[in-house]
Amino acid sequence: MTEEQIQYIVHIHENMDRQGPGSDEETRKALEITGLDKHQHLEILDLGCGTGAQTRVLNENLNGSIHAFDIFEKFLNELKTQLPFPNVKPKLNPMEELPFMYDSLDLIWAEGAIYNMGFQNGLNYLRPFLRTGGFISLSEITWLSEERPKEIEDYWK
Repeated sequence: MTEEQIQYIVHIHENMDRQGPGSDEETRKALEITGLDKHQHLEILDLGCGTGAQTRVLNENLNGSIHAFDIFEKFLNELKTQLPFPNVKPKLNPMEELPFMYDSLDLIWAEGAIYNMGFQNGLNYLRPFLRTGGFISLSEITWLSEERPKEIEDYWK
């Protein structure tokens, strides 16, 4: 990606609470589905964290270390000001070069980010990093019909 492309992506997403579709309510709902123990110390990767909207929800609802990775430094700087907690560890890091050992993460969270690797490639790459009983939770802007669902249409408007 060129510097000009990076600046364009940052520009169109700055001053937004989220850098893609979703909401705190949807993040909490997806988190509930995992059934993860909220009292157990977990190793969590928030991949493509942006400015940290979902990172905040993860921090409020789970106990553990949250590795918040993104490729946009401006977003990470915003995250650092909003979530200055020692357990939230922002890092400028591409998703294709994770510095973790296999079987080391309890939760990999990727709201609207895995498309960068390709959906199937992303799942294949990320799976070995999960511990037994761990979860990958992700979302993407997709639909399987001729017309976009109302929620997606509203988002793009």
